[in-house]
Amino acid sequence: MLARARPVLAALSSLARAALDLIVPPPEPCALCRGPLSADTDLCVCTACLDKLGRIDGARCARCGRAVACGKARRTRLCRPCAAAPPALDAGRAYGVYDGYMRAVIHGLKYRGDLLAARGLGELMAWLACVDPRFGTARAVVPVPLHPRRLRERGYNQAAELARVVGEELGLPVVEAVARVRETQPQSSLSWSQRRRNTARAFQAVAPGAVRGRDVIVVDDIYTTGATASAVAVSLKRAGARRVYGLFAAASSLTRDLIPEGTGGIRGEKRHEPATNG
Repeated sequence: MLARARPVLAALSSLARAALDLIVPPPEPCALCRGPLSADTDLCVCTACLDKLGRIDGARCARCGRAVACGKARRTRLCRPCAAAPPALDAGRAYGVYDGYMRAVIHGLKYRGDLLAARGLGELMAWLACVDPRFGTARAVVPVPLHPRRLRERGYNQAAELARVVGEELGLPVVEAVARVRETQPQSSLSWSQRRRNTARAFQAVAPGAVRGRDVIVVDDIYTTGATASAVAVSLKRAGARRVYGLFAAASSLTRDLIPEGTGGIRGEKRHEPATNG
């Protein structure tokens, strides 16, 4: 008798769980690891992932937001690259350093189609903009565009996915105000000065009316040398944008990622891995 009743009891149990899920939906998983979210947070990123992402919360460059040595920050408040050749960005912030777990999450978003990661990273980027008063005057969000051929190959633009979340969180319109009109070489194989030449005049404003007289936020996944973001900022300012801020999921490490002129490339990038754009 008990053996015959077990299938019925199992079916009733499944129905009860389904009914309970309709009344009290199960919590959303973490956007990065798909594990359970902490009950005491409104973010879609769990506490464990936040600990592993490595937020830049110490000394940082006042211009690009990259982490810098404390002594350097006290002396100039600028990182060496920004002191030598300031980017066209008026200010920039990155949530974390492009390393370890952050690198893995961005690679999943950028090369393996993990679009849910854009929700988690985008929320953290929007939080950065909320706590930095310089971003408070922004009236539009502009994603760094891909070249049409690259967009067809990938099927999506990771910067646009991040920008969509940032715009939702900040209550700002997302404007495709810039187009990539010239296909560029992969940036990870180039030196510092080569990156700047590579992105020169690669972008063109296509919606000047949406940015004219406004402060705007440029969104991208990684800030490496700043050549890409700076070239986009130049295009926006030529179209009449007043100030251009940069918001990034991660920024490269000056001491680990960037190597001297003439040697080319980025430390830690394997040649068989997809290239970075920044």
